This record gives sequence, structure tokens and C-alpha cells, in this order.
Amino acid sequence: MKKSVISAAASYVPDKLEVFLRSAYDAMPDTEVHLIVTPEATAFEHTLKGFNPNTRLWLSNQRDHLLNKLERLTGIPITTKLPGINRAALTTTHGRERLARVTHAKFARYFLAQNIIEATAPSHVLLADSRDILFQRDPFPNGDIGILCGDEGLPLKSCNWIYKRLSRFYDAKTIQQIENRPNINSGATLGDTNSILEYLRAMSLEVFDRMLGSGERGGDQAIHNRLLHSGLATKVSLEAPGGETMAHFDIAKPSSYRFNSRNELTNLDSDTPIAIVHQYDRYPELQQWVDTRYPSTLR
Repeated sequence: MKKSVISAAASYVPDKLEVFLRSAYDAMPDTEVHLIVTPEATAFEHTLKGFNPNTRLWLSNQRDHLLNKLERLTGIPITTKLPGINRAALTTTHGRERLARVTHAKFARYFLAQNIIEATAPSHVLLADSRDILFQRDPFPNGDIGILCGDEGLPLKSCNWIYKRLSRFYDAKTIQQIENRPNINSGATLGDTNSILEYLRAMSLEVFDRMLGSGERGGDQAIHNRLLHSGLATKVSLEAPGGETMAHFDIAKPSSYRFNSRNELTNLDSDTPIAIVHQYDRYPELQQWVDTRYPSTLR
């Protein structure tokens, strides 16, 4: 089984990626970690590979390549969707702004992740945040699993910021169909390659249609929820709070977990370390635990 972790690290400097990369190597020494970065980050490539020798960098500003991907997915010339863009020469401020929006890592990652998968041919993929994730063990299951994500334990209508973003992108009828469904965290999306590619294609087109025109860069989790709850992407399994694959601390509280004798984060009724610990920086006690496990090598 060939496994890959793909993350949009944008312009993060090494200290924001050290825990992610070092813990990934400790938990999954046979797994490639692909970081989508801006050109400035290439100056740190040696340092990043020092954290994890399986690290590969991919630039988020491959504009012509990205535009070709957009045209292939949408089936239309990109200039009809983005007025003012001239492939040979961007002569207007408007055109440059529109193209910059398309190639911003927040948007481009869904297209570039497909390129990475096509170029490297893994059997399983984890799409993950990088700044606030620690791995305690390998989260990858065997076989074709569809997609596995974390259910945060609250309905969408109770998550104000997600609900506001849904309201910006979708009509009332669409929102009503999913508002009582659980909020699905988008910081860790795990699956077999075929399922992940199906998800990425759906996300790419939906993000392209919904986010680009509005200029919204923070609405991808709303779109992620709409696609997965509407059955528009692929077979989806949700892990409720208390599962052992991932813990998301956007809503979850540290009091729902404990540290075992090996200083690993586990559920209260288990000794098995949770594979993916996400958003640990929301709580000082978790950040302190992370700092103890992975003290910085850069200071």
C-alpha cells in the first residue's frame, strides 16, 4: 500500500510545519508528505526535509498548468469564466487580480492535489491541514474505504460561521436539506485514491463556482459539508467524537480525553492513541503537551 499525505502549507515558515512533519515521519515513516507551497517556501526545503525526509514541495503558482486543469474539468475556455485573463499577457489589473485569486493556495489546492495524485499514484490519500496537526500513529486503513471524515458533534445550523458561509453560497432550500446534519471538519479527509479523486473533482468545480466570484477564501468547509452531505462526492463515513482515527478540537474539549502512561492522547475509555490530533493549538494544555513531545529544533 502506497500512502500519501497532501497539505496546502502556502507560505508557512518551518516552525509552523515542524510538528506536522516530524510526527508524520514518526507515525508513518513509509508515507510521502506533499506540501503545496508558495515559491518563498522553497528556500526552506532543506529544513523541511530535515524534519521529514519524505517531504516533497509543489508550487501553488503553476498558473498555466492550473488553467489547463480548470479548462479540462469545466469543459469551457477559462477566459469565458474569468473575463480579463489573457493567457499570453495579463495586461489589466482586473485580470491579474482574478488570476491571483484562482492560483491562491486556498483555492488551487483542490486542483493541485489531483496533479500530485496523478503524478505519484498512491493507493490511499490523506488531505490534511498542516499548521495544527500532530500524528500519533498511522491513520490509514486497508482497502477501498470511500472517504472518512470527522463529525464534530454539532449540527450545521448550530455552527454559526459555517452556517453563514453556507448562506452566502446556497439557496434556502439547499441549506434546509442539510442544516440538521453534523458539521464535518475539513481538516482531515482520508480515503482510497479513487474516492479522494472523486471528492477533489467535485470540490474543485464547486469551489470554482461558489468561491471565485465572491472572493471568499474561507468558505471551503461549508462547500465540503454541502458536497458530502448531499452525496455529490462519493461514499462517506463519519467518525463521531470518541473515535480513534481523529480528534478535532474546534468544538471538542480536552476534558473528553486523557493522556495514557506513554503520554499519548486517548479517549477516556481507551489506551489507544488517537491517530490524528487536530487543532491542538486551541487549548494551552494541549499546546504544552505538543511542545513537550516535539520541542522545537529551530531555537
